[in-house]
Amino acid sequence: MITGDVMYCLVAVSGGSDSMALLDKLRNEKKDLIVCHVNYGFRESSLRDENIVRKYCKKYNLKLEILKNIKYDNKENLENFARVTRYNFFKDMYIKYNCDCLYVGHNKDDLIETYLLQKRRDAKCDYYGLKKEIYIYEMRVKRILLNYSKKELEEYCKNNDIEYGVDETNFDMSYVRNDIRHNIVFKMSAIEKDKIVEEINKLNEEKEKEYERAHNLLDKCKCGNNSFDIDIYDNYSDDDKLSVLYYFVIENVKVKISIKESRLVDIIKKISSSKPNIELGKFEDFILYKEYGAVTIKKEEEEYSYLIEDLNSDLGQFEISITGKKLEKVVVSENSFPLKIESYKGDNKIINRLFIDKKIPISERKRWPIVKDKLDNVLLVLNIKKFYNNKVLDDKVIEFYIKRKEKERV
Repeated sequence: MITGDVMYCLVAVSGGSDSMALLDKLRNEKKDLIVCHVNYGFRESSLRDENIVRKYCKKYNLKLEILKNIKYDNKENLENFARVTRYNFFKDMYIKYNCDCLYVGHNKDDLIETYLLQKRRDAKCDYYGLKKEIYIYEMRVKRILLNYSKKELEEYCKNNDIEYGVDETNFDMSYVRNDIRHNIVFKMSAIEKDKIVEEINKLNEEKEKEYERAHNLLDKCKCGNNSFDIDIYDNYSDDDKLSVLYYFVIENVKVKISIKESRLVDIIKKISSSKPNIELGKFEDFILYKEYGAVTIKKEEEEYSYLIEDLNSDLGQFEISITGKKLEKVVVSENSFPLKIESYKGDNKIINRLFIDKKIPISERKRWPIVKDKLDNVLLVLNIKKFYNNKVLDDKVIEFYIKRKEKERV
C-alpha cells in the first residue's frame, strides 16, 4: 500500500525492448514505481521474459507484481482476452497501491500501426492512432514513448546494456497488425513516419471539431443519461446521425472501441424502422435498444434462477413475505413444489404478448421475474399477471407473497 506521502506509478513491463526502455527511463527519472508483468504462458519464451523483468527489478530493488497461471478457454478472441486480463490486473494493482498513473510502452511505430489498422478496417473511432494520455478502466494511462521509433528503443536498450526479449508471435503474419508492421511500417524511413504522424495530427484536429458538434447534437436529443429521443435524432443529417450514435455508444460503454461504419449504418436503419421495441446491437457488455420512441443503452444483466423449496428458501434479490400486493400473491398446492423464480427467457408467446400490451421496454423483459412450478408451468409474472386459479383444489394449500428485496440505504 501507499507509504507516507509517496505516490506510486504503475509501469506495464512485458520484457520487450519498448517496455524495458520505458522502465529504465522512468527509473532514471526517480519515479516511485510498481512494476507489473503478465505471464500469459502462451509462448515458449514467456518464462524467459518474466525472468528478464525479475532480474532488472532485483538489480534496482524495484517492487514487482506478476500475474501468471492464467486460464484461457479458447472461446473468445485471444487478443481481446489478453487485453482485458492485463488491464483488470493493472486496475487491481492501481487500487492496491493508490497509484497516480499507469505507464505503457507504446511507441511511434505502434501509433502508426494503429492508424493504418483503423483505416484498413474502415472503422469509426474517436481518435486516430494513440493518445499520449487516456483513461482506461478509470486509470490515467500515459504513453511517453510516442516520439520514439521501435528501432530507437532497441538501440537505447543495447547502448545501456539492458536485456530484452523478442516476442516470436510478432512474426506471425496471420495477425493483421503484424502484416502492417513488417510489410509497411518497418519499411518506412524516419521522414515517412514523421509525415504519417503529421497526417494523423491533422485528422485528429478535425476529430475534435466532429466531437464538439456531435455532443451538441446529442445534448439536444438526450432524454436521460443513457437514452436519446428518436424524433429529434431523425431530423439530423446522415453524417451527424453516424457521429451522434457513435459517441453515445462509446461514452456509455466507457471503453475505447472502434465500430465499423457499416454496422452503425445498419443500426440507424433499424432506428428508423417501424418496429417500436427491438434490440439494436451489443457493445462489450452493453446492449443498445430501440424502446418506444427512444434509443437506450444498458449493461447486460446475467440470467438468474432461484429454487423455492420452502418458504425459508434463500432467493437472492427476492424474498417471501406473508403480506404484499395482489399480483405478488402465490397460492399453490404443496405438491407443486419446488417452485422457482427466474429471469424471463423470451420463450412464451402469451407472456411476449403481455409485455407488448403493457408496453414493457425490451431491455426490462429479459430480467423480468417469472414464478414457475416444478413442471415449469408459469404461475406468476411478477407485478403483472397471475396464471392460476386462487382456489387450489388440494387439502394442503400454501399461500405467500414474493417480492424484490428493498435496497439498503447508504
